[in-house]
Amino acid sequence: PRLASVEFIKPVPWSVAEGTAQLMATAVFTDEILLITVNSTAQSGAVTHYCGLKDAEGHQNGHCTGGSGAWAKLRGPRDFHLSHALDKLFLCDFGNHAIRTVDAATQWVGTLIGGPTKYGNDDGTFEDASVFYPFALAPDRLRRRFYFSQLFRNTVAADCQAAPGIFVGIRVFDVELEIVKTN
Repeated sequence: PRLASVEFIKPVPWSVAEGTAQLMATAVFTDEILLITVNSTAQSGAVTHYCGLKDAEGHQNGHCTGGSGAWAKLRGPRDFHLSHALDKLFLCDFGNHAIRTVDAATQWVGTLIGGPTKYGNDDGTFEDASVFYPFALAPDRLRRRFYFSQLFRNTVAADCQAAPGIFVGIRVFDVELEIVKTN
């Protein structure tokens, strides 16, 4: 993609070497993560594909598939965090109702929590938990856990005093314990 035609969310530093810096950013309308390389010595730059590909062949219903970075299907990737300690990129895949991981070395994309057929507000193990439109991610640097924001659906029961609708909530997932809970 041409740099002028891409709208970025949260460009973050990826690596810095003498005269060269790399940033990683989510591309809003192309459902991918891009690697932006800037060479200050040569006064040049490049935008390259890192993971996620819109309408890639071989994906079931175009939803939440893993695999190599070039073929993984993302839908509205929003926020992400690179954990150098874990050598992984953690990603809020908004449209797939999932928290995804990308192995920094191999670019292999996997689904950590949720998925397009498994969305909601359920706490539990990574395998049992669900998320609903996750959109922001923040690491807890003292522990191996992350806080994330998501939308919550309020389905009103007869004994519930809350209004029906959707609201924003904060949840946490613990990488070592492999659990998700509402904060």
